[in-house]
Amino acid sequence: MGDRQVEHHRKLVEMIRPQVGAGEDLLGVLVVNDSGFFSQKLHVVGVTPTRLIFQPVSMRWSPKGEPFSVQPSDLAAASGADMGAEVGGFDPGDIVTRGVMGSAGGTVKLRTHDGRKMKLMMMGGDGTVGEALATDGQQIGYAAFMTWLGTHAPR
Repeated sequence: MGDRQVEHHRKLVEMIRPQVGAGEDLLGVLVVNDSGFFSQKLHVVGVTPTRLIFQPVSMRWSPKGEPFSVQPSDLAAASGADMGAEVGGFDPGDIVTRGVMGSAGGTVKLRTHDGRKMKLMMMGGDGTVGEALATDGQQIGYAAFMTWLGTHAPR
């Protein structure tokens, strides 16, 4: 992992930090690709103990639109496609160990009570963008994200 990757992840953390409330801990930051039927959107996701903070970003990594949060009470459903079962049934450490962040990626589907649907592909691994994101920070963010879902996903 090079200095450029570490610096890039630091910039992503700084993009999320203003959205973190006073007294709120930022447990991790990761990048996900939200793939729709005809579109794909990149999000930088900040994980706190009480919510997920999504900041849409452009392909040049600048903020694109307003950030939004998902709290546990917002979640109607969460599942892990390509991972075999509901997100809540996973041990996040096992997921990271099995290499879901590798070339196969991993997809998490979220649906909120207000009708928002997200099909989030975890990024980091293969390809130019994946290699740029393959940092310890991305892996820590991924583990925090999966732990948060394992704790808060509807059963």
